[in-house]
Amino acid sequence: MTITSKYSAITLNRSYEEIKKRLQNADIIVTDLDECLFPFYTQVLVAGEILVESIFNRKLFKYVPRLLSSCCYIFILYAISFGNIKVFSKEYLMKCFAFAMKGIPFSLIEKHSQYIHTFFYEGALTALNVLSRCEKVPVCIISLSIFNILDVLKKNNSIFTAVYGNTILPDSKGTFFSHYAEPLMSDNNDKEKAFHVLCENYSAKHPIVIGHSPDEINMVNFAAENNGVSIGINPSKDVRDAFDIVLDAQTWNPLVVFLNDLLSEED
Repeated sequence: MTITSKYSAITLNRSYEEIKKRLQNADIIVTDLDECLFPFYTQVLVAGEILVESIFNRKLFKYVPRLLSSCCYIFILYAISFGNIKVFSKEYLMKCFAFAMKGIPFSLIEKHSQYIHTFFYEGALTALNVLSRCEKVPVCIISLSIFNILDVLKKNNSIFTAVYGNTILPDSKGTFFSHYAEPLMSDNNDKEKAFHVLCENYSAKHPIVIGHSPDEINMVNFAAENNGVSIGINPSKDVRDAFDIVLDAQTWNPLVVFLNDLLSEED
C-alpha cells in the first residue's frame, strides 16, 4: 500500500506500526551494492578511468587493448540485451571483468576506486545513517563485486562496518591475476551464506536487508521470519511484494523522509 501523497514513492507490504517496531529492534544492516547503492555500470567506469590513464602511461600502455576491448564488450552485452545485462550469468560477467583487470597493479585499482562512493544514489548514505541510528548498528555490504573495491569503499566511508565480496588473486608482482580466489560468490545461495556469516559475527538476530533482486530473496525471507525488515530499492517485479518497504525512485531521498518521520514519532 502507498501511505500518503507525501510518501508517493514508498510502498509498504507490512503495517506501518510493525515496521517501526522492527526497525527499532534491528541489530544489523546488510545491503547489496549494484543497483542499490549505485548504478550497475559504476564499476565499469572504474575500468574506463584506468583505461584513460593507461593510454598516457608508457608502463601501462600494454594493457590498453585488453581494457578497451573489455569495456566495449561489456557495453555491447548491455546493448544486445536491451539494457537488461542481467540475462547473462553473473559468473560470466565477473570473469569478463577479471580478464579485463589481468596485470593491472592493485595500487591503480585502489587509486581509481577511492571516489566510487561519489556515484552513490543521492540520499543513500543519509538513509543508512538513519537506519543505523548514527552508526550504532553495523552496516555491511554483500556483493559479488571485487573485495578490493569494496574495501576502498569501507575505508572511505565510516558508516560501513564490513564488506563481503570476491577476491581476484594477485601474482608475485602485486597485480591482478585472471581468476578469483575460492570460494567464488556468484549467486543468491552464496550471498545467503555470507549473510549468515555476518549475522553470526555480529551476534545479530533482527536484520535489515536492502536489495532489489531474487539474489536477496532468501535473506529477505530470513528477515521476515526473525522480526527484521527488508527494503527493496526499485525491486524487480518478481520479488517486489516480498519486501516490507519498497522505494520507487532514482534517489533515496523519499526513503530518508519516510524513515525520519517514522522513527521520530513517539510511541
